[in-house]
Amino acid sequence: MGNGIAHVFAQNGFETTLNDLNESQLQKAKATILNNLERLWATAKISEELRL
Repeated sequence: MGNGIAHVFAQNGFETTLNDLNESQLQKAKATILNNLERLWATAKISEELRL
């Protein structure tokens, strides 16, 4: 759930930091966010600039 919240805030222009005590969970969350951004970009729902 935290990665979804972080994704929405970041996508709307807020500087966002994602923290977790477990490094593997943090990497999983980052991968999920990147995958979501790729999907949004592929369907032209976000710009290239926002994707990066």
